[in-house]
Amino acid sequence: ILAFSSDLRLLFANRAAVKLLNLGTRIHDSIPLIELIRQPKILQLVQDVQSRRQSLDCEFDSTDASEQNVTLRIRAYCISPENKPVAKRSVPSRLKNHSAEPKDAPAAAVLLVISDETRVKQLENYRKDFTANVSHELKTPLSAIKAYSETLLMGALDDPDARYRFVTSIGEQANKLEQLIRGVMQLSRLQSMPDKLPLSPLRLADLISSVIKELRTVADANQITIDDQIGSSSQLPDPMVLGDFDSLRTILGNLLSNAIRYSKPGGTVILRAIPNGNRLEILVIDQGIGIPASDIDRIFERFYTVDKARSREAGGTGLGLAIVKHLTNAIGGTIGVESQLGVGTTFRLSLWCPSTQP
Repeated sequence: ILAFSSDLRLLFANRAAVKLLNLGTRIHDSIPLIELIRQPKILQLVQDVQSRRQSLDCEFDSTDASEQNVTLRIRAYCISPENKPVAKRSVPSRLKNHSAEPKDAPAAAVLLVISDETRVKQLENYRKDFTANVSHELKTPLSAIKAYSETLLMGALDDPDARYRFVTSIGEQANKLEQLIRGVMQLSRLQSMPDKLPLSPLRLADLISSVIKELRTVADANQITIDDQIGSSSQLPDPMVLGDFDSLRTILGNLLSNAIRYSKPGGTVILRAIPNGNRLEILVIDQGIGIPASDIDRIFERFYTVDKARSREAGGTGLGLAIVKHLTNAIGGTIGVESQLGVGTTFRLSLWCPSTQP
């Protein structure tokens, strides 16, 4: 909050205003507005408020005291000499060409209310990006289904080979569409969950065993060997972690599924656990196509895929790692990735041990 007298000298400024407008080096009592704030948009706003005698607002990008880019919204109120906000007055039609205020009306004081809209803007941009990405991803399988269906109706139904090929393709595209919708719904549910989930001690070997059992058919179809070094480790005969069972099962399932999808036929996916102080690190190591260094920082974004053509061929939707990141944060863990293009990728999931408190 900033308050200025009728001659636009500073009367009051709270700490939030000093921080948001980065005023710390030049603020003092009764400093003129034009010396305190060098933002033309705010100066024009105050001038308009005093001349029109009504509240107005504006939005602009700035840099705060910590040199961070912020989006600020300024709401300016015109305060009458009786310390009452001045409402916009209706002007009779016969006076439309004349000033609504007497020429000798005293100047009004001004109150500025500043709010940080940075997070709101970010969320709005995320929403727009999410909507655009969902629309784009839905369009691809729907267009394919429509094209195959039209081809069948135009005469391909009479050709047994073509009919089988097109119907099979329609089924594949419908499966991709179903996976995408399921992923979007799961991500939406996760975002409505509490930021932190209640944790309980879990036996890691049992979790890994159930995940491997579920994905064994996919691994065999891709000619991938799963080397579970967690269940057979002599150094960690019965590793325990703190987590939520369903969340951790989803995390490990997505990581292992990705490792299988993007590995070369005949390759091996390794699961390994390494103690690290009061935490346990779970490594999912593949011998796949790898991730370019320029893409490492973005792979946990929704719908982001390194190679879209390769991802669609492998059945990926670009949502799996976004779900992994969200759930990992919710159970107090961290997730990192190391990769070398053409050699393979290692995901490193770090979780608390039961003997410690997160």
